[in-house]
Amino acid sequence: GAYLTMARSFIQPGDYAGARSVYDEAIAACGPSADLFVNIGITYMKEGNVPQASGYFKKAIETDERNIPARFYSRWPDAALSERFVESLLEDSGLSAADLSQWAALYSSQGHYGQAQKFLDTALKKDPAYFPASVARAAVLAAARQYDESIATYKALSREFPEDSKIMTGEARTLAWSRQYDESTQLYRRIIALNPRDPVPRREL
Repeated sequence: GAYLTMARSFIQPGDYAGARSVYDEAIAACGPSADLFVNIGITYMKEGNVPQASGYFKKAIETDERNIPARFYSRWPDAALSERFVESLLEDSGLSAADLSQWAALYSSQGHYGQAQKFLDTALKKDPAYFPASVARAAVLAAARQYDESIATYKALSREFPEDSKIMTGEARTLAWSRQYDESTQLYRRIIALNPRDPVPRREL
């Protein structure tokens, strides 16, 4: 909500203390929240203050032991990166495709794309129609510099969901990363023509 938007305005320029003050206001107004404790912990992690970060991640998991970001960051990095932990999650029948995609996003945010791909592949086996996992998988492939496979995935999705701006923007971005600049520019211009009010393609073009 409004608190998260305000906190992001501090985080973008690197004012983590300012972001924490907003999160503290949110906790005072709305009560303890695992997500807010995780967010505070992340600001300390970005500053390299591991003890403070760990303290807030512990608070998060104590507030809600099922909260996925809390489970991830309270184990970060050693336990979260262990093969046994990852496999236990992949084999957890209680996790939905959305849950698995959330785990994928967390691993991807830390640059661990191989684990992220495993979670997304498992999510799509569980629910092949879960669109967010399909798009996220293409984005993770691109982040891992597997550009050809990423572009092929985006193109397949475009055939299934024509003129979807999220798919088209992801493909245009990946084409640019793979130095296929003419194709990327053409696709960005097509996205702009379809949705002139969308600022993202104009900013990236």
